[in-house]
Amino acid sequence: YHPGIRTIVLQNEPDLKFFPMSTTSRFCKAMVSAFDGVLEAEKAAGVGGKDFTGHLPNITVTFSFAVCMHCHSPGTMHLPAIGQMFELKKALEDPSSVGYKARNDLWKAYKTRFENSFNTANPATDIKPLFLDMYDEHFQGTPVFIGEYHTTKKDQQNEDLKIITEISKDDSNLLVGFAFFEFQVRYDKGGSELMFGMFGLGKDKLDTLEISGTEFNLWCLTPMMPPVERQASAEERSCGLMEEGVIYIIDTDWSQSESHVETPDDCCTRCKDTPRCQSWSWDKTHAGLSCILYGQRPEDDSGGRLAKKSAVSGLPPPRSMTWRQDGVLATVKDDIIKLLPETLTQVFEGKGIDYTALCKAAQLKFYMYA
Repeated sequence: YHPGIRTIVLQNEPDLKFFPMSTTSRFCKAMVSAFDGVLEAEKAAGVGGKDFTGHLPNITVTFSFAVCMHCHSPGTMHLPAIGQMFELKKALEDPSSVGYKARNDLWKAYKTRFENSFNTANPATDIKPLFLDMYDEHFQGTPVFIGEYHTTKKDQQNEDLKIITEISKDDSNLLVGFAFFEFQVRYDKGGSELMFGMFGLGKDKLDTLEISGTEFNLWCLTPMMPPVERQASAEERSCGLMEEGVIYIIDTDWSQSESHVETPDDCCTRCKDTPRCQSWSWDKTHAGLSCILYGQRPEDDSGGRLAKKSAVSGLPPPRSMTWRQDGVLATVKDDIIKLLPETLTQVFEGKGIDYTALCKAAQLKFYMYA
């Protein structure tokens, strides 16, 4: 291995890729097999020696920040990512539990080379109550990092990144770091997926590039300001269907947990303001007030309703979203510091960027309508 390789990701978000999600053994068996395959390939190539010594990178599986409703780990039902990590840990300790016969000692490799990881768009203040406190209690000896980190809910990105950096530097917990998400705006995805890029594409065409006989335009990069959303009126923010004493249990390819959500109305508003959210559940749990947003509705044959006195669930009101990218002037210090690349430069104490070599700064503006 090249000495610059620290960790190998076996797969990104397998918990969202192997269906049905209610059968956790499917993604666990796939990851167990992949881990075993890496170890077998290393032996065949003579890498690391017989006992996996020498320079060997860590191995990880990066889970989503979805709540695993079908994971059988007590006390973690309403906490994101941890249930998936518990299930994989059990499968690596006993591969036969998921119907796999390992060629290598996977449990030994787990204890010596494995580190957990997850992706999240939640703010830094959510990480400890929603994940890290429980993780530190049950995964001592196994470090964890955030593979994709970027919350678009904070106007002050500098403040949020400083908080998550300080948590990562704190040796009293197991979080060892994070990777900022992401380099370029994903225009191809659209919707809320547009909100994460540090750089967008400007209006100046620099050149063309041919790939497999197709010509593509090369546009200049433009540094991005944090996105802004139009504030909906009180009428627009009103909730749709609400069911008291009910919690939704839904298999979906997307879900998101929110902390410090005081009321069911607030949870519904979070759902309404999140384009991918199709239903929500609010509950009082041992970890505090919990709000879970789902990418599907319970009547879509993807889950169901369970009676629970402390819970309230429902649907968002009908809504639509449009967006546009506007050029903005960033010539004075107060404006430049808001640029996402500049924020990262300051937090990580980098050398900085020559903005004169880029296109004019830009900002994505999202317009939500009920």
